Amino acid sequence: MKRQHVFEILKEVMQRAKEPARRAASEALVDFGGFEANQLVLKGLDDPDPTVQANCVRQLRQRSVPGSITRLVAALDSPHEETRRAARESLSEFTFERFIISFDLLEESVRKHIARLVLRVDPSTIPSLTRELRTGLRTKRLRAIEAAVAMRVVDRVESILIEMLSEDDHFIRAAAVRALAASSSDIAKAAAEAALEDNHPTVRDEAAAALEQLLHRNGGETNVNPRLTELVESADWLRINGPAATVDPA
Repeated sequence: MKRQHVFEILKEVMQRAKEPARRAASEALVDFGGFEANQLVLKGLDDPDPTVQANCVRQLRQRSVPGSITRLVAALDSPHEETRRAARESLSEFTFERFIISFDLLEESVRKHIARLVLRVDPSTIPSLTRELRTGLRTKRLRAIEAAVAMRVVDRVESILIEMLSEDDHFIRAAAVRALAASSSDIAKAAAEAALEDNHPTVRDEAAAALEQLLHRNGGETNVNPRLTELVESADWLRINGPAATVDPA
C-alpha cells in the first residue's frame, strides 16, 4: 500500500473514528512528515481523548512546528495528567541541574522565564534547590538564593532563608534578607525587620530595602510599627548604617 494512501486512511481515522482507532492513528503519524501531517498533529492536540493529545504532544518538537514550545508550555496546564506528562517529557532538557549550572550566563529576563519553566517541568526542582541552599559553598548558596527569587518560590524555602540570617557570613545574610522581599508572609517581614539591627551595614541596608518593597507591595498595610514605616520611606535611609540606627519596639 502506498504511503499516501496510508496517510489518507490515518487522516480519516483521526477525524472520524472512535478513541482506540484515533489513538493508534495518532501514534502512527510519527512516521509521516510534511504540512498535512503537521496539521493533523496540531488538531490532535485538541482531541477530547488525552492519549491522542499525548501522542501528538510528543511529536511537536521533532516536527519543528512553529510555536512548538508555546504549545508544549500550554500542555503543561492540561487537566489530563497523561497530556501534562507528555509535555514534561518533551521539555526534559529544562532541568534544575542544567538551569543552575548556566544561571550566571543567562540574561535576567531569560533567566526568569527559564526558571519558571524548569519549576513546572522538573519535579525535583524544590528538593534540588533546597540542597543547593544548604551546601557549604558560598557561591553556590548565593546562586541558589537568586534562583529561588527567579522561580518565585521564596515562600517555599522561606524557613531556610530565615535560618541564614543567623549565619556568620554577612554575604549570605544580606542575600537572604534581600530574597525575603519576595515573600508574602508576616514571618518574613518580621525577620527582615529584625535584620535592621544586624551588626553589618550591608545586611541592614538590604533589610531596609526589603522592607520598603514589602510595604510598597502591601500598600503600607503591614504588621510593622510606624517608626519602621517612617524609616524605609525616608529619602536617606540607605545612609543609616551605624549602631545608633535602631527601631523602637512596637
